[in-house]
Amino acid sequence: MEPRLAAITFLRNGVRLGYPFIESIRSVLSIVDEFVVVVGESDDGTLDAVRSIGDSRLRVVESVWNTSVPNGFVYAQQTMLALFQTRARWVLSIQGDEVVHEDDLEKLQAAIEAADSDPRIEALTFEYLHFYGRPDLLGRGSRWYRREVRLLRNAKRFIVPSDAQCYTIVERNRRMRYPNTRPSGARMFHYGWLRPTEAHLSKALEVSAMWGGKIVPAKPYAQVDRRALESFHGTHPRVAQTWLATVANREFAPDRNYKLTLRDRRFRVKDFVERALRADFSIKHFHQLRALS
Repeated sequence: MEPRLAAITFLRNGVRLGYPFIESIRSVLSIVDEFVVVVGESDDGTLDAVRSIGDSRLRVVESVWNTSVPNGFVYAQQTMLALFQTRARWVLSIQGDEVVHEDDLEKLQAAIEAADSDPRIEALTFEYLHFYGRPDLLGRGSRWYRREVRLLRNAKRFIVPSDAQCYTIVERNRRMRYPNTRPSGARMFHYGWLRPTEAHLSKALEVSAMWGGKIVPAKPYAQVDRRALESFHGTHPRVAQTWLATVANREFAPDRNYKLTLRDRRFRVKDFVERALRADFSIKHFHQLRALS
């Protein structure tokens, strides 16, 4: 019998780079029929850590990364490798720094039930919470993507066009388009910018060649526009509590001497117009369907 819901993710050196990948996997493991984890060659015990979860629904696929491809496309390769491993009707794509809150699992299951009966729905989106620097700070404004596709109807020809942030559908004429979606009602807690500074710098140095050799700042979190941050007063997923208390970066404050870039100033103007018009100018990699009348 084919699984109804599978989850997929990809990893490499997740331990050394400070990712909450075990927490990520555990956050959705209870609702999936199988979980495909593609693990690239690692030298820090990542593969053993995944296997130590000891759940029969986990299927580990070992891989080798081609880091010579530019612009982070190896992330897309690894995501598609994971996606092509499952025949489940629905696929939840979750990355190693993303965690789903336990309060949202029932909403997620209900959204899949509803989407099953509406063939127009090709994917479901998550609301994103981008934590920055500390567990009580969020990235705000149109510079951050507010929603992203993370649940796919696996009857479509999905591919990942760039660095694994989004998905596109390939039509018969070989043209790509964004999927037609509805909201899942669930939130994705994005912790990539909460990793320890040392881990962030290690990752940046490791992948800089894949991104054209970009210069890595000595204090990556501190170089930020203060207006791009806001306080978070909600609760974090239970499964992430230990990681937040023992691994996540907590000693953070924006650099008071940081000089706004032209890009920062453009986002300030964009956010002002957005608030005035009550609009949403954040990037979207999907077409949201209207509800049936």
